[in-house]
Amino acid sequence: MERSAIISSGVLRKRKVLRNIQSRMNSMFHQKKSNADPDDKDTIYEKAKAYWASISCNVDGMLGGFVHLHVPDIHASKQFISLLKAKGMLTKFERAIDCGCGIGRVTKHLLLPLFESVDMVDVTESFIQGIIPESANYIGKENSRIGNKLVCSLQQFEPLSCHYDLIWIQWVTGHLTDDDFSKFLRRCK
Repeated sequence: MERSAIISSGVLRKRKVLRNIQSRMNSMFHQKKSNADPDDKDTIYEKAKAYWASISCNVDGMLGGFVHLHVPDIHASKQFISLLKAKGMLTKFERAIDCGCGIGRVTKHLLLPLFESVDMVDVTESFIQGIIPESANYIGKENSRIGNKLVCSLQQFEPLSCHYDLIWIQWVTGHLTDDDFSKFLRRCK
């Protein structure tokens, strides 16, 4: 199986699981579905930005109340990276970027143990700039290996060409429109 097919298959599976979780979260909390026009991206992204600005700066907040998924998620992600390594698709472990990083849950538990340096990008400034103490202290002693902390929405983010050995995105994919998610993946190529 080709490299792009394996990666696409893994991304699609994770995205399906994340949409299922998001659907369960909506029904569990009896949240009203958005009345926003799916073509009105500005409204969709403003609502998402407001939501993330209102949640707790901890793992429970990052996972929308599903803190019990933290350990299995990190475990499955490590297996996925091991598969990429075994297939020769990931051979360097110098620099990674965590897209939609929040407070750095994936950065701390998945990427920093594997990579020399990790950049972080998120739309919510207080998560990654350490404005809130819980966020500032979350990564801890490995904080010195964090490179750039970028405050940017993923629909506008453009990674530096050939700069990263791994570009990581997962839970936040459900907050992008299909069109913007597709464009994001093309920019990461």
